[in-house]
Amino acid sequence: MQSYEKIISGEQGLLEWIVENATQEGLDKDLPDDDSLHIAMPEIAGLNFMPGMLDGIMGKDEKNGADTLLTMFRHFAEVDSDALSDELIDKHLGGIYMFIIQHRTLGYIDGFLEALINEADNNARLLHFCITAARQFLRSGVHREAIKFGIAVLGICNLDEKEIAMLLYLGLADEFARFVAVALMRNEKNDEIFYLAKRTKGWGRIAYVDYVKIDDEKKREWLLLEGYQCEIGIDHIVLECLEKGDLLGFIKERGFDEKIYTATGQMLKSFCGLSKVHFADYPHSKELVALFIEESKNKVMNIERFAIICALISPIEEELEYDEKQKKELLDIINTLAFHSGIDWEGQIRADVFNYDARSIARHLGIDIWEDMFNIARENTEFKEWYPLTLTNSKDRYKRLCALAKERFDLKALKSEPKDELGLGAEFRVYDEISFIVQNLRNFDEIIGLEFVETALQSHVTRCRNMALNVIETYKEIPQSIIDIMERNSKKEPNKGVLERYEKLLQKHKEQLEQKRNIKPCGDKYCKHKWHLQVWGEFYSSGIWSLWSDEKQEREFPNVGYELLGLPQDLAWKFTQWQRLHDEYGLYWYKDDADEFLKKLYAAFNEQKLELAKALKAHFKGDAYIETYVESEDDIKEIKYYYVLSDYDCGLWDEEACATLLESVLEDDLGIDITGNREEIEKFDEELSKWAYDYFELEFDGKGGWVEVTDKEIIERGRILTERVKEILPHYCVVEYRV
Repeated sequence: MQSYEKIISGEQGLLEWIVENATQEGLDKDLPDDDSLHIAMPEIAGLNFMPGMLDGIMGKDEKNGADTLLTMFRHFAEVDSDALSDELIDKHLGGIYMFIIQHRTLGYIDGFLEALINEADNNARLLHFCITAARQFLRSGVHREAIKFGIAVLGICNLDEKEIAMLLYLGLADEFARFVAVALMRNEKNDEIFYLAKRTKGWGRIAYVDYVKIDDEKKREWLLLEGYQCEIGIDHIVLECLEKGDLLGFIKERGFDEKIYTATGQMLKSFCGLSKVHFADYPHSKELVALFIEESKNKVMNIERFAIICALISPIEEELEYDEKQKKELLDIINTLAFHSGIDWEGQIRADVFNYDARSIARHLGIDIWEDMFNIARENTEFKEWYPLTLTNSKDRYKRLCALAKERFDLKALKSEPKDELGLGAEFRVYDEISFIVQNLRNFDEIIGLEFVETALQSHVTRCRNMALNVIETYKEIPQSIIDIMERNSKKEPNKGVLERYEKLLQKHKEQLEQKRNIKPCGDKYCKHKWHLQVWGEFYSSGIWSLWSDEKQEREFPNVGYELLGLPQDLAWKFTQWQRLHDEYGLYWYKDDADEFLKKLYAAFNEQKLELAKALKAHFKGDAYIETYVESEDDIKEIKYYYVLSDYDCGLWDEEACATLLESVLEDDLGIDITGNREEIEKFDEELSKWAYDYFELEFDGKGGWVEVTDKEIIERGRILTERVKEILPHYCVVEYRV
């Protein structure tokens, strides 16, 4: 057995430390024995927790702890008094102390106390030894679990004034609050519990509010006006405050003053969104919300107050089950506050667009502030508020966000081999920012922000890798770069859950490849294409590759010569010059340290690649499926042809000679999000239709015979519309004007 004196030697007792550091307001410092948490729970070594958090969220888990500890005390009590030397007492205390600090007190203490009390009638000496040890640990213990044990044992006794005073000091620490609250409650010291509730703000306040009895108006007022303010979250404590303080009755008795209106708003807000509590948990929610909204007509509004009212819109419409008349009355009040109160909400919102309440109001009032936030991000090189920018359904905006973030983050430096790192602490803040950007990429039907997914997948923070996998699981086809990373990571992945996700995705990819081998690249198994080709620069090649073997009826990827394709001499010459550019400079422009000349040359090479793909498709006139990589999109694109021509009221046609709308081309053919400019696109489609109809009318004479249109104005209108279509469609689309 170890010596108790040696265990605590050189360390300041926690009681003494609290006495020295306590203020009139409470205790604003963490206990100095943070490392002792890891003695009782080695599995949380390296993690940080708020004081009192573990006891607040973890239940009882020690099955044999109570029996073992009681046995240790029995052996201590069974020693003959004459044989109890100071040295032997020290060793027994040391053994007991070591056991206590190696186990979570909350896990076994109820069972221990129950067994101790049951045995006390027949074994007073055992009870005496336990209480004596508890007092000793409280006075000089240097580990928190020993203090908790001491408080719990002392709590079953009748406390004297000195012991109560000692508990009032210890109770200032959130870590000991639950144990102190129980001890004081058993001794019917309600005023003392209330005293501590006022001087704690975290898990301590939650514990004391749970145990305090509201036996006078002073306690009731404090509970309703201040008690709900908890650093852990109002939703952890709000039900106790509402029910014990009887807020509804309080309002009916006294009405709303500024303080109670503010407190009511904060408590109602805690029920909204991702909360621990729901309106259904509080039986008077419906009446309380109605009273609050009615009173809002009489209050001076500001951003904070109006944000609470906006947060209540959804519960009023759905969760609170008002009848239609009540619902309309409440929503009319909110509508008046929003649009007819004379308050410039939009001006206030745009003055502080990153304010959470301002953003909440903007969302409810339909005020688009994304561009305001993006402009701030673009102008501020130290910008850190990436999350609000990710809250958009616009694909175009998200691409702009990714492009800006790519400039700001050193993505290469963030990549590493996988580790099972939780990522808590300031040094991991950058991975939180990357995760914010990655998590909403799964909302789009097109792969964007691939470089961020790749970075997150190569993070040593497990949460970050899981975030990337959430996105990858939404991909219809997984890019090869992702497959390569998962195959490489799976050999070193330390987290079992992540490894299982790799295996499922890799298996899915394997199955897709097997299926894809027998599917033509164009997707139409009955197609009449003579060739399925891809334009892609590769060293010492023609730059044109076959994607399909008619003979084998499966995919392949051989290089194809110009003669076999029957290319005209001028087109073959253009491909040859383009390939020579790649052969001469390709090794250099791919390097990270490529100079400006090489970067510009590479950009020109890619532009020429796209033009060659278009020319190749034009040469085959529909007899070939042509695709190529579009570098700016990180994707393979099929070259698309569209025509502006008139036939009745249809002005836009695809290469299959089917009439279409620009809206359909963008959304259905190309998968481009037009949420932000849908109205503009629809108006343009109307212009095209109007032009087509006007042109069509001029094609027939009075007898119904066809005549050539020579009206220069309408021909020029069509030419201008064609140029506008070219500007709107991506650069891998070819738009021709036919009259």
